[in-house]
Amino acid sequence: MKPMQIIMIVLLMLGASVAYASVQFTREIPATVYLGEEFRETIVISGHNSTSIEERVPWLVDVVNPKEAVYKEDMAGLEVFFIKQNIPGVEAYLERSFIPNALGRIHFQAISLQNQVIPAVDVKVECRSNGVCGPGEDFQTCPKDCPTGSSDGICDGIKDGKCDSDCISDDPDCKFFCGDGTCDESKENNYNCPQDCGGFIGQYAVLNVYSVDVDFQATGAEIKSIELKEEPYFNQTELSKFLVFKLLDKGKNQVASYRKGFAAASGSFEFKIPYSPKAVSLEISKDGKTIASTSLAEFAEDCTGSACNIQDKGAGPGFSNGIWFVLATICIGLFGIFMWRKFRKA
Repeated sequence: MKPMQIIMIVLLMLGASVAYASVQFTREIPATVYLGEEFRETIVISGHNSTSIEERVPWLVDVVNPKEAVYKEDMAGLEVFFIKQNIPGVEAYLERSFIPNALGRIHFQAISLQNQVIPAVDVKVECRSNGVCGPGEDFQTCPKDCPTGSSDGICDGIKDGKCDSDCISDDPDCKFFCGDGTCDESKENNYNCPQDCGGFIGQYAVLNVYSVDVDFQATGAEIKSIELKEEPYFNQTELSKFLVFKLLDKGKNQVASYRKGFAAASGSFEFKIPYSPKAVSLEISKDGKTIASTSLAEFAEDCTGSACNIQDKGAGPGFSNGIWFVLATICIGLFGIFMWRKFRKA
């Protein structure tokens, strides 16, 4: 290569470096935005060549504009969205608008442009106080709307005279707690409090349950029916009024205890009690006093004097459906042999 050619290449490289170095930009985003309210990001660029600019869409936001410039990529199983726009040379003005969909902190990543870097920006998402503890708000992110003791998914554990419904053991104001021997189904279940509610009940919470119909009055309660079913089991809502259902074994020892809420002062209610093969009787109490009790076998055809077995449902005491099937098959076989011999003699 001739010396003159080398000099020209060096001069071109220096010129390109000067051009890149002359790129100027500003990026403006509010430091604080509000949940569900639109905000804007503006980028002003000058002294650049015609090119394109690409920015990853942050988590916790929905793009309002420009939607047509948004595309997505699959990155390690996650859908990641980007905004890519072509910009003319010399000067460009870009404006994007977003709506935050969750409380927290939004991170706008740094953007590379012709050997220059537009710095990253963090934006805080706060709640606009309206006196209602709404979706996505909690004591930590919106204390004005969600004071201590609110049902907001956060156990604050603060002594304020209110039992936080999100706590199972860490609120000093709660009378009932995980470990007291009774499954408080407003907030305890087989997963977060197995010591009160028993072990895991399956991925979809489908299990054997006693369906108990109770006619409850101010003076007492009457157990109308008990049926053993296999169906989804759901926890109760927050308990303001409740009955305690205890399953007892042959020796009258407690097998399990469940605190069940009811909406009205009287009426007929259906309660679901997780099945236990050890239980032979049911006891219902209110305010520490027993108001009804019965043997499970008195109602449930699946129960004998010693235990209940859903596999024998409908078969009657002591026989399973399989045994009845075998007996019926034997009878049909014997009848067939009898008829065959009769026709043979004829």
